[in-house]
Order: sequence, then C-alpha cells, then structure tokens
Amino acid sequence: MLLYATDQYPPNSIAVGDFNNNTLLDVAVGHSHVNSTDVFLGQKNGTLATQTMFPTGCSPWSATAVDFNNDYRLDIAVTSGNENNVGALLGYGNGSFAT
Repeated sequence: MLLYATDQYPPNSIAVGDFNNNTLLDVAVGHSHVNSTDVFLGQKNGTLATQTMFPTGCSPWSATAVDFNNDYRLDIAVTSGNENNVGALLGYGNGSFAT
C-alpha cells in the first residue's frame, strides 16, 4: 500500500476525478484543521504527485467534484462547517483551481 501525507490531522473528506484531463484519476482531500483542500494529481505509474493546497475557508468538511459551470473542466465544491456555507474551486482543467 502506498501512503501519502496529507497533514498532521486526518482528512475530513475526499473527492475523486480527472482534474487535469489526462484520463488519470486525481484525488482532492479536505482538511478542517488547516482550512484547505489538497489536490493530488494521478501519475501514469499509478502513484499520486505531491499535493497542491488550495484555501477553502474555515473548516472544510465535505468535498465533491462536478463541472459546475459547464466548461468541461471538473470543479470542487467544499462545505465549510464553521461558516455554514459552500464554496467552489473552479477548475482550469490543468489540475489547478481558482481560489
């Protein structure tokens, strides 16, 4: 089993999708203790690249991957437990997101 460090606290949520349009699955992990969502891009050898952190507000609790704005690029929606709202990271289609 391959292990990937996400933070000193366990993640609250996970979303899976192809965030950089290379036909490989990528993983987004929400962290309530660091107020970010980490994205691990899938690689051809079956491993995940080092995470990129995207700020997602206070206490991100749940994440899902959907194309919200119909641009054929996956976006990530994250609920913020302490702020009682939902935020969206709009995907650029290359594994990065507007914050």
